[in-house]
Amino acid sequence: MSYQLRELPGTGEFLLDFLLSQATPDGKSQSIVERNVYRYKPFTDPSGKKGILLFGVSQRSYGADTESFLTSLKRTNVDLPAKVEQFKLPSIAIAR
Repeated sequence: MSYQLRELPGTGEFLLDFLLSQATPDGKSQSIVERNVYRYKPFTDPSGKKGILLFGVSQRSYGADTESFLTSLKRTNVDLPAKVEQFKLPSIAIAR
């Protein structure tokens, strides 16, 4: 597993960008590769109840496509964490 964790300045939010993989039974290649970017935002609803909102984006590849998927991550998806950071999150209320 490979990951980067950073706190977003002045918000109390965290951004976790990580890569998971599972090898084939013979260990010679990857059968699954998954990239996730998670944004954790603490909140307090109007009634004073506290919680954490998790917003995430996942990308996954299987079998023979995993190598090209990894290559494409290096070239084209470097801005995904910025997009997740800038996404306007909804207002949250905890219902009983």
